[in-house]
Amino acid sequence: MPKRVSKIAIIFKCPPISVFSPFESSCAIESNVLVITIQPDEGFDIHFHVKAQGQPLRLTSQKLSFKYGDVFGPHIHSAYETLILDIITGDQTLFVR
Repeated sequence: MPKRVSKIAIIFKCPPISVFSPFESSCAIESNVLVITIQPDEGFDIHFHVKAQGQPLRLTSQKLSFKYGDVFGPHIHSAYETLILDIITGDQTLFVR
């Protein structure tokens, strides 16, 4: 593979009862999905269905995305950098006694 990628995809089950009358069978619509990206771009995406405004009743798929690099800057500390910084500052919360 040309690119190293680590992701976890959680696919939610269909609800037992649909609150939307046109969709009597709850599995007639796609399941909501949570995708956690571990590397290379740490973050998560959630794909879920929402009711579109107005009438008639229809569901649309939306995506909510969060990337650590977009919020905290391009340099994210590695595990060893975080550990050494905790040692220097005297923070013992991540250490087992």
